[in-house]
Amino acid sequence: MKFLDNLCSEDDEIVDKVMYNEYWYLTRISCLYPKLNTPKWRALSIVHFILYVSCSLYHVILFAITAMKLKNDKTELFQSINHLSVMFITFYMVVLFNKNRYIYAGIHRSMGTGLSNYDEETELLRKSLYSIIQKKKKILLQILLSYFSSIPFTKLFLEKYLNSYSGDDTETSLNPHLPVTIWTPYDTNNLIGYSITVVLMLIGSVALVTVVTTVDISYFLMCEYLAMEVRLLIHSLNRLPERTLHLYRLRHGDNTNVSMETIKKNKDLLNCYRDCLKQNIIHHQNIIKNMYAPKTNQQLRLLSLDEHGVSK
Repeated sequence: MKFLDNLCSEDDEIVDKVMYNEYWYLTRISCLYPKLNTPKWRALSIVHFILYVSCSLYHVILFAITAMKLKNDKTELFQSINHLSVMFITFYMVVLFNKNRYIYAGIHRSMGTGLSNYDEETELLRKSLYSIIQKKKKILLQILLSYFSSIPFTKLFLEKYLNSYSGDDTETSLNPHLPVTIWTPYDTNNLIGYSITVVLMLIGSVALVTVVTTVDISYFLMCEYLAMEVRLLIHSLNRLPERTLHLYRLRHGDNTNVSMETIKKNKDLLNCYRDCLKQNIIHHQNIIKNMYAPKTNQQLRLLSLDEHGVSK
């Protein structure tokens, strides 16, 4: 399919490797970056995408109807609006990320290749900063998992027991025994209707949790990788004399005795200095490009890192 081929135009091994290293299978489970490299996976991913989008949109519609039916009960009304909002965000993010798949892939290719190519000693800082990012990511993931693990027990069960003292909602014909108060187009007072509703809620909850978790980690990684590049740029500028001498020795031999004090008289040393400074300029331009250029400005809009945009 030409449409899918265009979406996968930026896919490659580097992107796939970064996706797996940073998210494991979260991007596939959340359907934000499904696997489309073979006909078999494309078919499965299309079914997965339709299931996620349909289930999310289905719940958006039902919670909207529920909110209208509960307009006289402000507590339940606000809860329904809250559920409506988060399910709509899930629906919107899945559609948006897949529509802009090539942008998402481009972001992660930059994360995989880096935006600079300094000498080995300067690039050591990248490894150190990367390990710090991974530690922070693990902490963030643990916080998200703890949060989402506690929510079902707190909200879906304890809240229902507390609200049970207020009586059943007979005027709106809503089943008070469902995990979440929601209107359905069918009867949920029997086993089949109740089971179908709970299963659909479970699918919607899995979609919500995986999408929010993956998007949150994406926000974090995008910010951290850009910050890492800025720190590396500053570090390389601080090491400009050492980098100049290192490049000079590479070009003219390791046994060459030279110092930065002779740079005005030594044209070769001056050229090395200019080349090192040029590396910094290119690195800085790459950072600017990834943050503010028209295409990557759209990337930041996609990841909600730049709400107001940056005019060129």
